[in-house]
Amino acid sequence: SLQQCSGCTHEFDLDKPPVLQEVADFFSGHGIEDFTFSRGRLNGVAGQS
Repeated sequence: SLQQCSGCTHEFDLDKPPVLQEVADFFSGHGIEDFTFSRGRLNGVAGQS
């Protein structure tokens, strides 16, 4: 949880942070409707090996 990680700012949906929707909205507002992005699988938990 975020309480265990002083550097964490995002706890849920780590593979789809809110900023990605902001980016898609930005491009949509500039006439680019087919904006896509690549994402990789997240592995592990901070602080655990």
